[in-house]
Amino acid sequence: QINITNTQVDEIQIRITNMSGQILFEKRIINSNSQINETIKFGDYPKGVYLLYVEMDNSITVNKIVKN
Repeated sequence: QINITNTQVDEIQIRITNMSGQILFEKRIINSNSQINETIKFGDYPKGVYLLYVEMDNSITVNKIVKN
């Protein structure tokens, strides 16, 4: 399970890819109440290495996720 919480921006783009670049999850969240809370269930994904991209305020943060 991945939790993303942010109270500073109006819009967030979330994407999870495998190491081949295949997009497995993508969601655009537009903030309507000053707080963004998003939970991504990761249980159905097979074991492996994934990249989590979170784009907000014209910047992109990339985190590597290892599922054992």
